[in-house]
Amino acid sequence: MTRKYPITIAAAVVVAGAAIVIPNSSGQVSTLPDTLALEMRHREAKVAFVDEPPRMRTRRSSESPGDTAIARGRLRTIAGAPAGQVHSEFVVTGGRSPRTTEQATGTFVLRDGQIAIHGVLPNTPGIEKDVIPIVGGTGRYNGATGSAEIVSGRRAVTFTLRFTR
Repeated sequence: MTRKYPITIAAAVVVAGAAIVIPNSSGQVSTLPDTLALEMRHREAKVAFVDEPPRMRTRRSSESPGDTAIARGRLRTIAGAPAGQVHSEFVVTGGRSPRTTEQATGTFVLRDGQIAIHGVLPNTPGIEKDVIPIVGGTGRYNGATGSAEIVSGRRAVTFTLRFTR
C-alpha cells in the first residue's frame, strides 16, 4: 500500500480492436470492447487508512496484516473526459512494509454498467504494474471476465481492462 493504491483508479477509456459479444441475463446480446483503458488522477482520489495493531509509528512506517486502505476516485477517459467512478479496498494479508501482500477489490462504476475486479497484489518495491482478474459486471458488462492491468504513475493510476468474455 505504500507504493500505490491501484484501485484509487485512473480512467482513460480506450476501446481497441474487435468486440466480444455476451448474452446478458435477459437474453439480449451486449457487445464488449476487447480493451477498455481508464485513468484515475491521484489528486481526484480520496483514501482512508485503517491501521490495525501493531500501529505504525511516524519514525518507522510499517504496514502489517489487517491494515486496510479504502479508496475512491473519479475515472476519466484518455482525453480527460469524466467516465465514472472507482471504489476499492486493499487489505494487507502478509508481510511488512515495504514488502506486503494485499487482497484488492475494486468496482468501476460506468454509465453503462459496473465492472468488478478482485485479486492479490504482491506489493514489491520497484514494480509498478500488477494484473488481477476481472470477475464480473452488470449492465453492458454482465458476465464479463478477463484481466485488469494496473499501473501506478506519478500523477495517476491507469487501468487497462482486457475482456475475454
